[in-house]
Amino acid sequence: MGQSLENFKETIASLSKLIAHDVTKISLMLGSPPYPDIETLKSLFSPMIPRLCLLQNTLEQTPKVGGRTLYKQYYQGVCSIVESVEEFCKQVIAFQSYPRSEGMKLLRTAQALENCDQIVNIPLKPAEIVRKKIQDETDLIRDAFEELCSVESARSDGELSDASDDGDEFEQPIPSLSSRHREILPYCLALVKVGLGMLKKLSQAIKRSGRSEKLEEVEELDKIGEMCSLVTSTVDDFVIAAEPPLSYEALKEAASELSKKYLEVLNIVPACHFSTEDDENWVQILRTAVDHNFKKIKENRCVA
Repeated sequence: MGQSLENFKETIASLSKLIAHDVTKISLMLGSPPYPDIETLKSLFSPMIPRLCLLQNTLEQTPKVGGRTLYKQYYQGVCSIVESVEEFCKQVIAFQSYPRSEGMKLLRTAQALENCDQIVNIPLKPAEIVRKKIQDETDLIRDAFEELCSVESARSDGELSDASDDGDEFEQPIPSLSSRHREILPYCLALVKVGLGMLKKLSQAIKRSGRSEKLEEVEELDKIGEMCSLVTSTVDDFVIAAEPPLSYEALKEAASELSKKYLEVLNIVPACHFSTEDDENWVQILRTAVDHNFKKIKENRCVA
């Protein structure tokens, strides 16, 4: 029988703290004379290597009940620790080549300690870790939304930037927005905003009713998290297509793909274990919003 999630996290946390202790000990010894010789350094590094190997082996034994999202989070955390410790070791090896003050400056920038701390704080419950993933995706969509808002507000109709004003004759002029482009942008913004609303409601529903007692429930949460990631990348493509110079066909294609991704998520929500009758209401509202804004984008054949 495999280990429990609690034992898994405890093992990862213990190894990470020991590795952080090793890094700290070496840094302190290199902080002031007398500096350790090469044999002493070897003895300091010797316990760190098996700990890193055990950390990787423990990762490969991640309990299946944790789900794919949890595994990916710990995989990224372990990789960050291994890579930062490797970089730290390279800095220690190069220490003799630098003036002492300059060498220690390099050592203080190592990310090993920070990465060891971060992996300890990864949520353990699948519902919590999927909600964290959804929040990360929400932040990315919000950035894309704000970028598109700046396109709408920063350039007045018919206005072109003058490269010669900045004294750079090689700088390319910033494309202006046509009046038709301005007409279609509100619907583009509204379509992106659907994603923000959808992810917010999903996070609330999972916080309220998300469970992970059964493997099927964990797999369902994983699927939602993965679909949200696909939504984010599709939002990025759509925002790029909505910026000037505008190609209507490219915009229409990107809007169609984004609408499909939204509907794929919305169509499975009512059947999810965390869904209630209240969730069906916002699902229908967002479906209507997707259809309305996509229809407006299709109908408005703007030109750049």
